[in-house]
Amino acid sequence: MRYAFIAMLGAVLLAGCGEKKQQTAATPAAPASTGAAAAETTKSTGATEVSIEISPEEAKQKLDQGEAVLIDVREPWEVQTASVAGAKNIPMGDVASRQQELDPEKNILVMCHHGVRSLKVTNWLREHGYEKAQSVRGGIDAWSKKVDPSVPVY
Repeated sequence: MRYAFIAMLGAVLLAGCGEKKQQTAATPAAPASTGAAAAETTKSTGATEVSIEISPEEAKQKLDQGEAVLIDVREPWEVQTASVAGAKNIPMGDVASRQQELDPEKNILVMCHHGVRSLKVTNWLREHGYEKAQSVRGGIDAWSKKVDPSVPVY
């Protein structure tokens, strides 16, 4: 059984490598000055580029100016422990089924505990047409430490 799994995994990896080669051959090479990291950190929205992450301080400024909405993708018990006023709670597992609650034309800031879940959700949102979605770097933990110390750290 173990050997069958290893053989199957090897076949999948090799098939994936073949697809990658075919895709690379059909797709023009990226300029030497841009790399995968650059592609993951910015997204073009017309004339401006929107970084995939935003600092807690910049997020606070956008929220204060009414330029963005804040989505908290943590579980309800986490939101009860620590939260940012005005944030809409949509747990990560519910984002796909509740995406119609979000406006793809608005700046959407996504927050979680430390920034891992929010980055995954932000990537998913961008893949589904929400080009102005940004992950709050460091999550509510960084928010507590850099923006609002009254928000509990947990």
